[in-house]
Parts: sequence; structure tokens; C-alpha cells
Amino acid sequence: MKIYTSYFGNVAALKRCGIHPISIARWSPRNWDGDRLIWLAPTPYMVKEASREEYIRLYQDICHRVNIEGLIRTLSTMGKGSDVALLCYERPGDFCHRHMLAEYMTEHGITVKEFSEYEYQQEQAKVMASSTPPPPPEPPQPEQLSLFD
Repeated sequence: MKIYTSYFGNVAALKRCGIHPISIARWSPRNWDGDRLIWLAPTPYMVKEASREEYIRLYQDICHRVNIEGLIRTLSTMGKGSDVALLCYERPGDFCHRHMLAEYMTEHGITVKEFSEYEYQQEQAKVMASSTPPPPPEPPQPEQLSLFD
């Protein structure tokens, strides 16, 4: 199972790629009926009132309480054998708790990448190319004989 991070605007692309989206936002979009891990979300105080420095400190406290092995088991169960993506609202490059969680997981030996549909498709094409056996060699063609030689 691969673990990605992404944002709600990418849900359709994630589903096209067979990646199971999981919300780690405090509040998911109204039409969200997917899985949620609310215990990985920032608190209402963090979202509405904390300064950035305080938010970082408080979210790092949340990360330090995460049992990595338990989280991996949970993600595997939710994903039912598929790759998963941890979602919130912010676009790639914006300050966000999912990036902090990904960094924490990476520090504990778990690879987490920000999802890009283009990169995903390129990666899948490489896998397919490397797993496809080369075509069999063509059989030797008999030499054409001439009556006049």
C-alpha cells in the first residue's frame, strides 16, 4: 500500500487512479461520504484561533501521539488493499497539517508523497513497461535461393 496526501479538489482524480481517499480534516465537505480519521485533524481551536507557531506546536503534539504501526493497519483496512490518500482542503504547497503528518510519518520510515495524477500515471506506465516481457525474437527467415546462381 502506498500512502499519498492530497486535497478534496483531487478526489475524482484519486478515484480514477484507484486510490482510496480518507479525510483527515476537522470538517469534511458537505457531500463527503467517505472515510474519516478525525483524530488526525487539527482541533477547532487550532483552525480558528491559534497562531501559525502555536498551530505547528499543537499539531506536532498530535503527531507524537500517533502509533505509526496502528495507523498503517487502519489505513490498510480502510483502503481494502488499495493505495490511500490523506485529504484536507489546502492545495499542494499551502501550509497544512497533512504535510506535517507526512513529514512525521517519513521520519518514522513510512514513505508519503503528495499525489499528482500525472506523476502517478507516469509511474504506472513505468511499472507496466518493466513488467511486460519483451516480444519473442522473430524466427530466422529462410534464405531465398536463385535458379541463376
